[in-house]
Formats: sequence, structure tokens, C-alpha cells
Amino acid sequence: MPLFLFIALRWWLGKNDVSLVTFDSEVGKFLIKILTSSIIMGLVGYGSLYAFAPYINTHTTIGILLQSGIGVALALLAFVLCSNALKIEQTQIFVNYLKKFLLRRSP
Repeated sequence: MPLFLFIALRWWLGKNDVSLVTFDSEVGKFLIKILTSSIIMGLVGYGSLYAFAPYINTHTTIGILLQSGIGVALALLAFVLCSNALKIEQTQIFVNYLKKFLLRRSP
């Protein structure tokens, strides 16, 4: 489905005299940034499972939930930090909103 949407968007842009070179360049840069952030997120999440395994009892449900929760939290944090460092616009909007929300709530 995403490939079909990409083809349809290219067809529409070509029909409306929009530069496809600029479009392809911007999409390519965005995809590389997302791919880099996603790979780092996966590595951090997977690595954290093994890093915390010796310290958490994974023979219980609570232990597995705790280990998974820590892994997910660290992976999400790594994604947000990495994509913010790569200046992905959507992540910067999210971080700015989060800063405003947290600063408004603090006493």
C-alpha cells in the first residue's frame, strides 16, 4: 500500500509541474533519518533486554513485564533522542510540546 501511495503521489506531482528531483531528495533524506533512528531504537531495545536479564528474575510474569517495560522505554527514548538529533520535524514538534506540557505542570 505505501508503494502505491508513493507512485500515486509521484504521478500527481508530475502532472502539476512540481520538481520530482526535489521531492525524491526530500523523501530520501527523510527515509534515511527514520531508518537510522529505527535501527538505533531496535539495537537499544534488544540490548537492554540482555543488559537487564542478569538483574531481573525472568522466571516470573512480573520480571518479564518489568524487563520488557524497561526495554520499550529505553528504545522509545533512544528513538526520540536520535530523531531529534537528526532534526526530524515531527519529533521536534513532539519534543517541544512535551517540554511545554512538563514545564506547565511543574510547580
